[in-house]
Amino acid sequence: MARRHLAVALLPPPEISAAIDGLRGAVGDPNLRRIPPHITLVPPVNVAVDAFDDALAIAGDASRRVGPFGLRVGPPTTFLPATPVLYLAVAGELDALFTLRTAVYTGLWERPLEWPFVPHVTLHDRATPERIDAAIVALADATFDFHVREIHVLEEFAGRVWRPIASFPLRTRYS
Repeated sequence: MARRHLAVALLPPPEISAAIDGLRGAVGDPNLRRIPPHITLVPPVNVAVDAFDDALAIAGDASRRVGPFGLRVGPPTTFLPATPVLYLAVAGELDALFTLRTAVYTGLWERPLEWPFVPHVTLHDRATPERIDAAIVALADATFDFHVREIHVLEEFAGRVWRPIASFPLRTRYS
């Protein structure tokens, strides 16, 4: 059965994504050209082609459960010693973020996870401890504030590059 490799994420606005990509380039992220800066709501999952519309419907329904909300990403920190990941921490209206994540993480999107959900923006996922330590010090003032106004479904193409293929606006105050 044919499948599509999908994920659900929050994408920062273009100007903040460009700044985050600058940080990713500075720390040598090997995924810089493969994956846009994002906060994962649902990690990659294979969805049967004939269930694709159902997966999009779940994402659309989830987007109507919460209105726009504010987040701050940064400063950098790490998941060491568990994994060699350097990332930007996420703060702000976390109740809204967790409500959105819970709403979308159901049905076709739900699956067992190896690690608990920790919202973050990855800067490098295989950095050496020395590089992580240096980046945490050098980038200590790197923070970015933005409003989340939509969620995105991303798809992996050619087994290499992730791109957004659908977006769903968050509920407005009047809907």
